[in-house]
Amino acid sequence: MANSDYLIAGNDEHGLEPQPTIGKRTPVMPNVGRSFYENEFNKEAKRYFLEACARQGFRTLDVKPGNQDLSLTARAQIVNSSNPTLLLTFAYNATSSDEEFSSASGYEVYYSLINPYPNESKDLANNILNHLKEGTKQNNRGLKTANFYMLRAVTCPSVLLEAGFMTNLREAKLMMDPDFQKEVGEECCHGVCDYLNVSYSKPTSREYPVLRLGSRGDNVKYLQAKLLSKLYNVGNIDGVFGAGVENAVKSFQKDNDLVSDGVVGSKTWALLRKIG
Repeated sequence: MANSDYLIAGNDEHGLEPQPTIGKRTPVMPNVGRSFYENEFNKEAKRYFLEACARQGFRTLDVKPGNQDLSLTARAQIVNSSNPTLLLTFAYNATSSDEEFSSASGYEVYYSLINPYPNESKDLANNILNHLKEGTKQNNRGLKTANFYMLRAVTCPSVLLEAGFMTNLREAKLMMDPDFQKEVGEECCHGVCDYLNVSYSKPTSREYPVLRLGSRGDNVKYLQAKLLSKLYNVGNIDGVFGAGVENAVKSFQKDNDLVSDGVVGSKTWALLRKIG
């Protein structure tokens, strides 16, 4: 089969509009004074996953392309009417209370024994797990079975990834790190390639230009997200390098023994780019 014969479906749990899904959030994060919402990670990891799949030449299906939540029934109907090769759902775990942080941590991948393709789902899940091990160091909680709706109600192999714990401070920070989001999406895509027995094509390297007060664009959005993931308050991630971003950069530089000039050059990028 040609890669274009495969249709890969991606689903992100919960939503952000008209308001974030109740309870699906971190405790209030230190320094930034707000919670991070589960879908802020899920939708971005799904986007990176589908972009990586498209780079392989696969056709892709975004089950929930907007920020608004969608019922599980509606999601399953979209999947089943499209007849994809497989479905991957992105989620983020939590302990019973979202009011305080705990030590529970790690990623795990689920499949359902009552999915029409349990063996294929298990094989897919194992391939994804094999590549998640290669990324950011986290506790590998392994392969698990469950009858979550998006595992049992779809007519294709289906797995669900819990990529970390929102109630673990370190993993809560990872939720907002664009490099971690992309890493997870790429690792999942690599697992899909192994499952389908096709070669995996790596992404191109990112460029890191000098940024300063007045800069605008996607590189500034990336900068803002990296700073936020390290708990520096940058306001809205809008791609505008204003005074608030400059102050956050200066604070980051000071905390890391760099010249605190507010200019993001090679030395600042080197430290900012670290995941976690």
